[in-house]
Amino acid sequence: MNFAPFAPLKATDIDGNVKISVWGRDYVQNRHYFPDSMTTQGRELLYAPMRLTGIANEEPIIWEDEGCYLLSESEEKAIVNGYAQSQCLIVNSCIQYDYDGGARWDIRVMPRGKTVAQEFGLAPITIKGWELTELNLEIPLKKEGMTLYNTWRAAWDGDNGVHQGDNPLPENGGIPKGGIQMPFMPSVWLGDEKAGFSLCTESDELWQPKDKESAIEIKDCGDHWLLTYHLLSSLPKRWKHPDMNSTALSWSFGLMTTPVKPFNNDYLKMRAVHIDCFIKVQGDYWPFLNGSVSDENPETVIDRLCEAGVNVLILHEKWNTIQNNWNVPVNRAKEIHKIVELCHSRGIKVIPYFGYEITSAMPEYSVVRDEVTNLMDGQDYPPTAWYRVPYQRANRVCYNTEWADKLVEGMMNCLDTFHFDGVYLDGTTNPNPCCNLKHGCGYVDEEGKAHSTFPMFSRRAIMQKICGGVHDRGGIVNPHPGGATIPFIYSGTDLLWDGEHLQTRIRDEGLSNFSLEYYRSEYLGVNLGIPAQFIVYEFGDTWTFDMALSLCMIHGTYPRPNAVWHPLDVMEKVWNITGTFGIWDATFCGYWENAQVMTTSDDNCKVSFYERKMLNGETRLLVLLGNPTTRDIDALTVTIHPEAFGKKTVVSAYNAMNNCDMALPISLPMPAFGSGMIEVILK
Repeated sequence: MNFAPFAPLKATDIDGNVKISVWGRDYVQNRHYFPDSMTTQGRELLYAPMRLTGIANEEPIIWEDEGCYLLSESEEKAIVNGYAQSQCLIVNSCIQYDYDGGARWDIRVMPRGKTVAQEFGLAPITIKGWELTELNLEIPLKKEGMTLYNTWRAAWDGDNGVHQGDNPLPENGGIPKGGIQMPFMPSVWLGDEKAGFSLCTESDELWQPKDKESAIEIKDCGDHWLLTYHLLSSLPKRWKHPDMNSTALSWSFGLMTTPVKPFNNDYLKMRAVHIDCFIKVQGDYWPFLNGSVSDENPETVIDRLCEAGVNVLILHEKWNTIQNNWNVPVNRAKEIHKIVELCHSRGIKVIPYFGYEITSAMPEYSVVRDEVTNLMDGQDYPPTAWYRVPYQRANRVCYNTEWADKLVEGMMNCLDTFHFDGVYLDGTTNPNPCCNLKHGCGYVDEEGKAHSTFPMFSRRAIMQKICGGVHDRGGIVNPHPGGATIPFIYSGTDLLWDGEHLQTRIRDEGLSNFSLEYYRSEYLGVNLGIPAQFIVYEFGDTWTFDMALSLCMIHGTYPRPNAVWHPLDVMEKVWNITGTFGIWDATFCGYWENAQVMTTSDDNCKVSFYERKMLNGETRLLVLLGNPTTRDIDALTVTIHPEAFGKKTVVSAYNAMNNCDMALPISLPMPAFGSGMIEVILK
């Protein structure tokens, strides 16, 4: 197996001290029923071992006789079993690690039974009851390195239920002093700008928290955080009359530390344009590419792309007549071949769209619809949804079905047939809530009410198959996660394109309610190990591509143009500046970590930079300025401390956006939502 960019998994078991090593990370279980150490990039994340706490028979649960062992090992996978018993309970833990560091973690709790001697009356029975009335999964985390949080529950309006007391909080952001609370949350990531810890889960079926709005807590314990999952606060409903024969209770999680793989700047060489997304193309793609840019500009679109240096073209859903399908009509297939050949002849890679639907235009629709469609709570039959031309309607599909394998096979056939250079995935792998009992999603509670589940494991499985197949063909995997930046699912991908769910929020509220901590938790890329580009939909003068640069550039991420006129003109200029500087060979330093080397006269204006050490002894900086506020700054002064770089003086400064030299010290106006790029030489 080709593990790149990961590494073969290594596992050891020395007298019950088990260690799992994957790229950049270690998971350790030293004779404990749960992991007691997790390191990433040499940094310990845990403050103390993970644990189960609770109350049984009106007494705190005390686990004894605990231990663990390595059940199996290979370069691809290792399984670690843990165990312990209390006065009346047994806990089993089974963690199945994959080579990317992602692990399925099953926790099983059951009554402790009789020994053989007790069964035959040869020893006294000391167990007096099995009244389990509280059970919590507790993960103590070091405060150092845990400043940001990221949650996901498929709420595009941001109302995930995250709160601190009566104060609602956004779905992502900085962990406030005092901690936070939230309802059942399918995905939680905690970390900082460099690393983190992620835990996801599919179902709240066996959860019985006292307060459903605080089922999960990040408790402020002074010198550490305590991530607490309140699994039970009353006798399990499945234990109506608890005794030694009561059924085992099982909770399943997806566990992963980040970054998941090596992060480098090579993705910055990608000059991608995504046509027909939000800004729609009139007509088919072949005549569009060969037609003029506009009535005022007779230059052909393909020539315009080449002139701008575009090297990746993403085709949106209209590349195929049938929505999100691999069956391509005969005449359309001829057109696709011509598009790919044209682009390849110009040095441009071509990536097609795949999405999240089945459509009434496909041959199998009537046979598979009811079984594979994604159903939400309260839906008995698939609703007729997305409408497009040529006339058809599409239903959201759930890939926790056999349809997942059909999609992967169809994708690979398309790549082989048309020589595509990868795939763009629009929500294909999002673990959206599903309540279709026909294929195993959802559950029915004791009152007969159906509830959705979040199919994390099937989404991870389909992504592993897609990444494996596409990478074997030398291609790019580029998902649009719709806010579901879940490393357990997306670890193998090459580049995320995200932020669509924020566009109308930013349009309506500006950036006033959008914190920089929010951006760093979801779009920074390096802390997850998965690069990201930001989606920008322009809404007149309310929210523009240029305004987005004030937010993106200071984080070392960039928006992707979705049209061949504007905003391609904006990114062409940015690409030329960053390409000339060679940012993929440079070291990035963000505003959150560079206060000792670079400051501004206004704290609301942020400054980050790329650094290159030259063979002639100079240090060159590409300084990135952003003013993500509504306030104009007439004269922003940027102070660079050359001694922090081992240099004596700032030699020169050049305004790369305006193509002019700058006087020293550096000072320039910075309008609301403005940005700037300044090339600086230090000696």
